Amino acid sequence: MAMVVKAIGAQRKIPITQLHCGDGTPTFLSHEEMIELMHHTREYFDLLSEGEYSIEINPRRVTEKDIALLADLGFNRINLGV
Repeated sequence: MAMVVKAIGAQRKIPITQLHCGDGTPTFLSHEEMIELMHHTREYFDLLSEGEYSIEINPRRVTEKDIALLADLGFNRINLGV
């Protein structure tokens, strides 16, 4: 993320309306790791309120607590890895 911001010469957070985390891998992260990932994401990018923020989940592994955390972190769309 830091490299992208540096490469485009941004002087402030970059506003975005779409973020997609894929391949089911994100739901293998612990809750602490996911919180840290989104904290760092927000250091560099301004996730606008009208945006679409999706994540692919592994339905064999995800729990209701995982879904609640993802919602708290700003994800508003999930894709099922099938």
